Amino acid sequence: MLHRPPHPRKPRPVDPRRIFAVAVVDVAVYIASFVSPLLTLPQVYQIYAFQDATGVSAISWGAYTLFSFPWLAYGILHRQRPLIIANSLWLVLHTTVFIGALMY
Repeated sequence: MLHRPPHPRKPRPVDPRRIFAVAVVDVAVYIASFVSPLLTLPQVYQIYAFQDATGVSAISWGAYTLFSFPWLAYGILHRQRPLIIANSLWLVLHTTVFIGALMY
C-alpha cells in the first residue's frame, strides 16, 4: 500500500477579537508578574521593622521558597518572561520572609 501525504489544511482565518484578547491577557500577565510578588512587601516590613514574626509560619514560607525553584526553572526552560520575572521576585521575597520567621 502506498503512503499518501495528509490532506493539506486550510489556514484558519484570523479573528481580530482573539488577537485583542491575547494582547490584553499578555499585558495583564506582565503586570501581575510584577505586582503580585510585591504584595508580600508589607509582610517583609512587618517582620523586619518590628522584629516580630508572630503568626508567621517558617515551614510554610520555607516551602514557598522551595517551590519557587521549579517554577523559575520552568519559566527559564520555556523562555516565559512573565514566569521568570514573577518567580525570581517570589524567590527573593519568600526567602526574605522565611529568614525573618527563623530570626524572630
